[in-house]
Amino acid sequence: MNPFTRFEWGPKGINPDQQEVDELIENPNHDFRQAFHRPYRWNTNNINEPRTLIKDNAYGIDEQDFLEDVQDPQKYYETLLSFTPIRPWFDAEKVVSILSRVAINQKTSNSYIHRLITKELTDVMEFGQRYEWNADNVPEDKRPRLPDVNGLEALRILGDAKLGFGTMTRKVEKQLLACGLVWLLQPPQERRKPTFWQKIFDSTTAQPGQLLYDEELEWRLFGVEQDVGALVEAVERTNKNLEDVSKKMDQLLSPKHEQTTPKRRQFRPE
Repeated sequence: MNPFTRFEWGPKGINPDQQEVDELIENPNHDFRQAFHRPYRWNTNNINEPRTLIKDNAYGIDEQDFLEDVQDPQKYYETLLSFTPIRPWFDAEKVVSILSRVAINQKTSNSYIHRLITKELTDVMEFGQRYEWNADNVPEDKRPRLPDVNGLEALRILGDAKLGFGTMTRKVEKQLLACGLVWLLQPPQERRKPTFWQKIFDSTTAQPGQLLYDEELEWRLFGVEQDVGALVEAVERTNKNLEDVSKKMDQLLSPKHEQTTPKRRQFRPE
């Protein structure tokens, strides 16, 4: 049984509500465009199977109207953040830096940040289960690596395939709830941590969810992710081509395509 099922997280959760989004769009707490003043190495890869832009997403936004014709990565993310704001307690520059490495129109589930965070949350789940979600069972030198809070906010902005930009993917939402980590996305002064996480991080100087930010290391990891992603896409294309060839061969060999040799006319002597 999940020990966090009935935990009261309070008004601030994984995703902002409609009123919060409307207020941030109308009166942003910080000018996110300031985050674009520093140079970023934008991901300019072309995506073979782009995400579907939703006409009426979970916040009532017509994504097609805003982004359908935008091809420049910086302009794309500036436009996206104008209707899917970064919440004020996150580091806007770090969020934009993470977003800059995701190609425009890429499906969130195919992005490097989604793969990284789902892996980290899977490891956290295994950690908790190993010690039966009892902090007293956890050795002093054992602490899980939690997802970076700015990475989580960037992932929320990239959004869900069905609900659109601004809504955390269903997979990561389930993982956060199962691991009792909703508090990572709450304002620091309003975080409601379950007892397990209070004990884990009260006994160490580690700052949960605030990992060291090594940009060069991040970019090396990003390069590996991109290479792997390109390889996976190439394999998928090859498999599809092979399937097409196989279907064509099946059609040619099917009975209706068999060519019968006409019988020779038999002549009888008169």
